[in-house]
Amino acid sequence: MQITVSGFSYRIRIREHGGSGGAPLPYPAYRSRRLPYWRAAKKNEFVPTGKLHITIGEGFSRDGRPTEFRDTKTATLEQHLPAILRELEIRALEDDWRQQENNAKQA
Repeated sequence: MQITVSGFSYRIRIREHGGSGGAPLPYPAYRSRRLPYWRAAKKNEFVPTGKLHITIGEGFSRDGRPTEFRDTKTATLEQHLPAILRELEIRALEDDWRQQENNAKQA
């Protein structure tokens, strides 16, 4: 998913952690040429856990701030949403500052 803040776009990746186990898929199902690679390479059925993980951008932090947020024993991902939105707003402000600096240097 892509979110735009003040004209700057940021990629957001949302994943669910799979549980252990899962029934094995029959051989033709995971070797089919008609399936996309991400699905064809799986050999077991996905076991849902309900535990989500959000990564901002490519997962690289800026100034030591976190870019990955996940469900933990003490906090749910919903409780991390304000921090996620704050990180996006900070990145937009930083990118705007960089853009203004570059424009000033070119002028």
